[in-house]
Amino acid sequence: MLLLDKATLFVEKELVLGKKNIGSLYLDGEALYAAGHDGKLFKVSMRSFEIESSVKNAHKKMFDCAGIYEDSTYIENNFMYISSRNISGIDRISLKELYQKR
Repeated sequence: MLLLDKATLFVEKELVLGKKNIGSLYLDGEALYAAGHDGKLFKVSMRSFEIESSVKNAHKKMFDCAGIYEDSTYIENNFMYISSRNISGIDRISLKELYQKR
């Protein structure tokens, strides 16, 4: 993931998020949640452009976030609920636990 200067398109900072492609992004205030095809979920601070925390095996298969594939993500009371065409049912990820792991 790249932080660019909008005027010059100069790369100010680069974050490596896992070994595979990031398939999903969800912006919630000053936090960006990025889900990789390798099953990792990252919480990135938009203020510092640093990885605040991450979780391995957030789901068994890749998933898509809100607005990308039929509104498949919903956040309520510190939980992110994710549905995907690749999994059976709905996965639930505790954002509070993700935040505390940093």
